[in-house]
Amino acid sequence: MREEEQEQIAVVQYLRVAYPKVLFTIAPQGNKLSIGVATKHKRMGYCAGTSDFLVFEARDGYFGLFLEMKRSKAFGNSKISESQIKFMEWAQKEGYKTAVAFGAQEAYKILDEYFSQGKTMKGIYEKNLFGMDRKQYETKKNNFQPCRKKKNVS
Repeated sequence: MREEEQEQIAVVQYLRVAYPKVLFTIAPQGNKLSIGVATKHKRMGYCAGTSDFLVFEARDGYFGLFLEMKRSKAFGNSKISESQIKFMEWAQKEGYKTAVAFGAQEAYKILDEYFSQGKTMKGIYEKNLFGMDRKQYETKKNNFQPCRKKKNVS
């Protein structure tokens, strides 16, 4: 397993423990894909340069955090590609915070700093898309944990 993959797995584990209610996902890139699979991903809407972590929690006036991971400087130089720069520039213009972390330790610091900021409440109305009032919405939202395996209750 490559160093960058190990670092990303560590960050996923950190997010799940430190911020268990935060919705995030990763962009499936960085893996060597066959031309057929790469073409399929592109047709399905994959955008080159998409940040490694997409955190969907509004904080400090931002709509979310897009975090690009690079391997720790201890493992050698890792460059940010032109498509990654363009993606981050687009995201910033659209109101997202972007950051680059060289290793898991830097990622932890960036995440902790981001989550220490106040929540942005833009876009939450008395009635939301699901037709619930704010109290119903907050209750459901607090119990919602997508992309998590449900524990077997015996």
